[in-house]
Amino acid sequence: MKKKMGLEELAQYAYSGLKKAGIDVTLSGGACVSIYTDNAYQSGDLDFIRQLHDGFEKVSGIMEGLGFEREGRHFTHPESGFFVEFPPPPISVGNEPPRSIVENVLKTDLGEMPVKMLSPTDCVKDRLCGYFYWNDLQCLEQATMVAVAREKDVDMKELERWARQEGMPERFSTFQERLRKQRPGKGRKRGK
Repeated sequence: MKKKMGLEELAQYAYSGLKKAGIDVTLSGGACVSIYTDNAYQSGDLDFIRQLHDGFEKVSGIMEGLGFEREGRHFTHPESGFFVEFPPPPISVGNEPPRSIVENVLKTDLGEMPVKMLSPTDCVKDRLCGYFYWNDLQCLEQATMVAVAREKDVDMKELERWARQEGMPERFSTFQERLRKQRPGKGRKRGK
């Protein structure tokens, strides 16, 4: 293993080790934002959501077998400056499960390996939850970054449906306005 694994390498390493042990996890949170924006936003941790039937102690034992050290609810690895966390299951985006989980093939010095993670649309939902429910403006910025970076992969109609379902149409309008500012001229004719 190389020294100082980056976020994507650590995601590959932890995910593949857990998968080999029969543990099904999905990457969510800020690490997805980092990956989808080519590190325009840099997360300091990786949030893997496990299945309900995979107990935390079982996951902990596997992580320790992979060379991670448990520090409370976090896991660190001596070859990386990032830490791994396992928020409690089940995986959700607001009040519903994600619509789409993808196996994203990450290409790093460790090779090409898939990592199961939220789709770009559900990543935006995940970040908007922080803004909707805790008024976290950094989460609003992260949602906007993913939507701009992965424009063709983000389903805006689905986001709008979801925001209405969450009871947050006004906050979704703020997100849409921020998107318009990030995409100058999008949908408008430019003057000469």
